[in-house]
Amino acid sequence: MTPGIPGEATKARPSGRAFTVYELIADGHLETVHFGRAVRVTTASIEAFVDRERSVQHPINETAIQRR
Repeated sequence: MTPGIPGEATKARPSGRAFTVYELIADGHLETVHFGRAVRVTTASIEAFVDRERSVQHPINETAIQRR
């Protein structure tokens, strides 16, 4: 099983506001594992989310590259 990161620790990472983490979980972008009442976000789902976001062509980034 993939190790998980506690929700509070996930919020401490540079991911924006805490509510964003909950939105990403609710939208199915981050996978969670439940241990009793504890909820953990899997490390693999965070890495996969970051990889997906990096692969998306953002118009702002393209404009910045064109200016160089």
